[in-house]
Amino acid sequence: LDAKDETALNYYLTNYIDGCGSQENQTINSQNLIDALKACTPGKKAPELKYPNDQNQKISLESTCKKNKITLVLFWRSNCSHCEEFHPILKSLYEKYHSQGLEVYAISIDKNIEDWKKHIQAKPSPWINVYAPIQERNILVKQYPSPSTPTIIALDSKGKVISRLIVRSKLENFLEENKAYFK
Repeated sequence: LDAKDETALNYYLTNYIDGCGSQENQTINSQNLIDALKACTPGKKAPELKYPNDQNQKISLESTCKKNKITLVLFWRSNCSHCEEFHPILKSLYEKYHSQGLEVYAISIDKNIEDWKKHIQAKPSPWINVYAPIQERNILVKQYPSPSTPTIIALDSKGKVISRLIVRSKLENFLEENKAYFK
């Protein structure tokens, strides 16, 4: 995988928690994770995604990246306690960095679209929120590593991977270390 010093990659591979995986109608096996990690190697262009928001408008990840300096791709679920704990932290960082060119493309991997819609209506977020349809997830798990939720991947304005896995507790450090992208 050419991981070198990817702290987050080592963290996820060492501390994978079964209860936070997105195993709805398929098994995310080791081969899918390896394929996804290879597809999201830093420096490579990330695969395009177009998922519907709560108004059923398809939002392009590529277009989102072009409008921003750093786009964080966030995989999350409405019933994930780690996601819930992380939400106010992400919201604070979003408020701090959004005006400098940060965007979040949050992809719900909830089993039920209605659970996702209820959650985002009850707890709105200022960033882009989309839903990955169940029928497209077998492809998604081979393109994007999301061994647990929340998973954060950073892309630049050209859609190239800056970091394929960011530990949520290190997100602010990551943004500070990558201030050059905001210039």
